[in-house]
Amino acid sequence: MASSEGVPNVNIQYSDYFVGLEGPVKSRYHGKITVCGFDPYALRKSDFSENIELLPNVQYPDIVNYLVVQTSWATKTQMKAYKSMEAYNFFVSGWVNTLCMRSVDTDKVVVFARVNHSQRARDTPLRTWFLAEKCGTVIAAHCDCMAGLCEGCSHVGAVLFAVEAGVRIRDSSTSTQEKNKWLLPSHMKEIPYLPVSEMDFTSAKKKHELMVEKQVTPMATRSNPGIQITRTPAPTPEEHKNFFTSISGCTVKPAVLSLVTPFNEQYICRITACNLKAACKTNTAKPAKSLVKSICYPEAHRFSTAATRWGCKHEGRARKAYQIEINQFHESLTISDCGLHIDPRWPYLGASPDGIVDCKCCGMGVCEIKCPYTHKDSTISEAAGQKSFCLKKDEFGKVHLDKSHAYYYQVQAQIFICGVEYCDFVVWTTIDLFVQRILPNQEFWENVLSVSSEFFSKCILPEIIGKYYTCPGCEAQAIPSSSTLSGDEEEEGQWCYCPQDLEGSTLIGCDNDLCQIKWYHMSCLKLKEEPEGDWICPTCYRKN
Repeated sequence: MASSEGVPNVNIQYSDYFVGLEGPVKSRYHGKITVCGFDPYALRKSDFSENIELLPNVQYPDIVNYLVVQTSWATKTQMKAYKSMEAYNFFVSGWVNTLCMRSVDTDKVVVFARVNHSQRARDTPLRTWFLAEKCGTVIAAHCDCMAGLCEGCSHVGAVLFAVEAGVRIRDSSTSTQEKNKWLLPSHMKEIPYLPVSEMDFTSAKKKHELMVEKQVTPMATRSNPGIQITRTPAPTPEEHKNFFTSISGCTVKPAVLSLVTPFNEQYICRITACNLKAACKTNTAKPAKSLVKSICYPEAHRFSTAATRWGCKHEGRARKAYQIEINQFHESLTISDCGLHIDPRWPYLGASPDGIVDCKCCGMGVCEIKCPYTHKDSTISEAAGQKSFCLKKDEFGKVHLDKSHAYYYQVQAQIFICGVEYCDFVVWTTIDLFVQRILPNQEFWENVLSVSSEFFSKCILPEIIGKYYTCPGCEAQAIPSSSTLSGDEEEEGQWCYCPQDLEGSTLIGCDNDLCQIKWYHMSCLKLKEEPEGDWICPTCYRKN
């Protein structure tokens, strides 16, 4: 729990969304939640009330004043024809979920609601809130959509229209003096799919003409005696084998073969999430030789250390602790195993999260679990104070994943490659547990895609096609590996002079194939910058 600076007697629990913001955007959001006295994104549904008596008295002029005057999101011309606006259509189409209220003080209230995506109705709804005075004057608003940082978007407008309608219904009464609570459009959780045979494509005009003429044509039915259905038997294993053998001879490799043994051996050369940072940071003109080898020949470059063995042994225990921790805050939570994920848009990238997380309130995500060996008996706060650790504290004292760490590259890759809404980054020790929900960082990912694509085309493809970096006489083209290694890789051998296993440490590799140690910590060698070109460790240098 961190305190908001400059605001006496107010303790604000900051959300993961707030931690992920940067610069002026973060300062602006901090200013808004300081006025509220809490971060709406850090609250649970039980912290709000659905009592419509708490709704601020928002009326049409208040909406115009906020969307036109305060934010300039809409024009006066648009507001004159507000029923044609996207925001109003979101409301009447049932895109706005239940309105939840929380009083700030005697004259202010925060209204929170989830609003469906405009183009992706099945995705997790967006979180939208606004702060208003009881009289209806809107003070500030926010939405976690791409345009929500400007404080005016279609989702904010939809919630404002929903509140305005709710106020009108609340203040009116039927002949029995009961409130008309049932008149608001119900929330559309999903758009149902129908077989084509059950769809009616008749226009409203045509339906009216048919009704007038009383010549309504019966709808098509799913059963048609004139259609003969032929049932095809399931293919045999031999037919499967012949099919895959045939398509393997195509000039373009079919993606399905990456999942079929033994054809999947041809698909090894893929940049995985755990070595993504190393791929992005290496010099494509002189790529790290050991990095190229580890991607193209993973079986020959596996290692096993006390740290990796500890992580594998305790991952199940950490996963149970994580599930118990978050289960109380989510509805119908499930965590299931998964394997390698590949997105057709970026076939050279792959991600293997530790699990698929799904719940009714947040949608589908993934989890990545870390069990640090060197900090196995430490608290998260103690470990976050170490310079080489993956977690650090921000200016508000809240612990979060370091965005410059290889693990941040890993979880962002898992989010985008798996096509999910979030990744729960979990750090487990024998005495403590840390969980942070990482959200997609579009700007970061676009930069990573650009760099990793260049690395694959300039460094990995030449090795795949002609063994450019491993053939005799070509090794001088590459430089030693200098990358942040994750605990997901495995290789035999001792590390550095220390010898210690430091998660997230920057290592450099000796280019002498006879080197007995091979990997060294830059801090132990007192190196401030990564060496370029061939590099020989001090021990091998003295021997030569």
